[in-house]
Amino acid sequence: MTSSKDTNSPRLGNNSGKDNNSHDLQDDWSNFLSEHAEDFKAIEKSKNAKNFEKYVKREEKRNIKEIKEQEEQARKNAQKNLIREQEEFLSHGPRDNIRSSWLDVDSTMDKYGDDFIPPNPRFNNIRLSIVILWIMLLVGIAGIITSAFIPIIAYIAGSISIVLIIIGGFGLLMIRKDSHNENNEYSDYGKGARV
Repeated sequence: MTSSKDTNSPRLGNNSGKDNNSHDLQDDWSNFLSEHAEDFKAIEKSKNAKNFEKYVKREEKRNIKEIKEQEEQARKNAQKNLIREQEEFLSHGPRDNIRSSWLDVDSTMDKYGDDFIPPNPRFNNIRLSIVILWIMLLVGIAGIITSAFIPIIAYIAGSISIVLIIIGGFGLLMIRKDSHNENNEYSDYGKGARV
């Protein structure tokens, strides 16, 4: 692409003119310094200049000290982060677990399982009251479902079903609560009190 033709651009001018301008500024500055050399020497020797120089040196020292402290702190933080990352990286394996496994049933039961009652899958010792309460609960649930599909008997069947559900559920909860106390068999420990 071609550039636009700007006739007012200073770049289009003569390069020798630029050199003359910069040369003129340098000459002017050197003339100014030579004319006021005595004033500058007086300012350099003044009390304010010395105080300012001391202040600048103090600030430089303070800044250098702060930079060194920040670098030292950054180095310490980097070391701490590196150590923490290494510990996290090294402690995430399956063999790094120092706690007992859930497979250690004997030690786990000895530690936590004082009131644990294993489930009894045999149905030979079921009490008649438990069977009746389960039947009441199931009949109540079936009655609620039936009353949803047959609106003619919904009022009567729903009322009776709710009563059966409440009695069956409450009875099963109470029997379950009592069965924990009855089935605690600690034959290995004898009949004495456990501490």
